[in-house]
Amino acid sequence: MSTDAVTAATTRLTLSRMRLHKAMEAHHDHTNTTWLWGHHAPDWVAQLKESPEVQLLWENAKPLLKNKSVVLAAAAVVFGCVLVWSRPRRWLLQPAVMAALLPYLLSHLGARAPQTPPPSS
Repeated sequence: MSTDAVTAATTRLTLSRMRLHKAMEAHHDHTNTTWLWGHHAPDWVAQLKESPEVQLLWENAKPLLKNKSVVLAAAAVVFGCVLVWSRPRRWLLQPAVMAALLPYLLSHLGARAPQTPPPSS
């Protein structure tokens, strides 16, 4: 392969990378100014994204967001808060609720119970 061919290939590769970089920058600029559904974002969103506090928080949160267990733990905390807030111990143990749920639960429990063979005589 001649030197001219290598130079031409290098030039084409460099131009291709530059076009790709410009296209990615244009897409990045477009996503910063619009919401996911295509409407333009308000000015306060851009100011919030540029603030050093949000950038610091985002940089610290990135490694945590990669780990799915953090998401599960956060979901468990939210579910626990909702459970404590709803106080099911007050309404779940009412006689009317127990009268309605108990036969249903017992029938399902009986249906799932293992069948025992009849005794051999």
